[in-house]
Amino acid sequence: VEVLSSSMTCLDASEYGMLVIVDPEMEFDVEEIDKLYEDVVNGGLGLLVLGEWYDKYIEDKYTLFNPNYRMTMHPAILGANVPALNRLLSNFEVAFSNFSFDATLELSDTKGLLVQDGTSIAKMPPKSVLFEGTVVPKGRAKNRRERMNRASYSVPILGMTKVGEGNIVIYADSSAFDEDISDGEEFEQIRGVFTDFVRYASEGVTPSWIDVGTYHEDAYAFDFDNFTGQSRGAGFNALGKSEVYRYMICLL
Repeated sequence: VEVLSSSMTCLDASEYGMLVIVDPEMEFDVEEIDKLYEDVVNGGLGLLVLGEWYDKYIEDKYTLFNPNYRMTMHPAILGANVPALNRLLSNFEVAFSNFSFDATLELSDTKGLLVQDGTSIAKMPPKSVLFEGTVVPKGRAKNRRERMNRASYSVPILGMTKVGEGNIVIYADSSAFDEDISDGEEFEQIRGVFTDFVRYASEGVTPSWIDVGTYHEDAYAFDFDNFTGQSRGAGFNALGKSEVYRYMICLL
């Protein structure tokens, strides 16, 4: 395992089986977007993306007035930079929404995940398998079973597909794979799910729980117009625009 500390244009994808993108906050330039698509579709590079929450409405609440500069200041980003991530994944017809919620995902009797302030999947390409997580009221649960007892409605939070020569896994949260919140009881099954993600993305090995998902022959787009899970406006088109690019410095 290596950490990519430079632009994706510097990556020789033929030397690796999979690229993992976790909770990104940076911007991606056009060359990186095009290269990733080429590496996956024609080079067979596996891609695993672990997203995070992004909520423009919450972000706007964290503004403050700086009396020294006599101006209102806004946070560059809260959570993940989902607008930039969606641009990176746009060639694959993949996108996250601007939802922010807690949920539980049941894949089998022995495998499942908690979502802590995650997002949801808004778009997936044709021939994708989507898995819905059960969204629950806010408030950190002690374990997955307690979370299930507070369940309310469902949204897609896991997607798996093959695009060209490469396999892609899209998951709407990264916190489940943070060992700091994984207790001993659930650590083994979380590790098992992550292993399934890696084997599918890098080797094309279909997980035993694939039938839990729903296969979509055509391109998938979440029906935000008829979704009543959140009262305020939400969805792919309500993401707004991240301002991170204003603070990035390129060294040539």
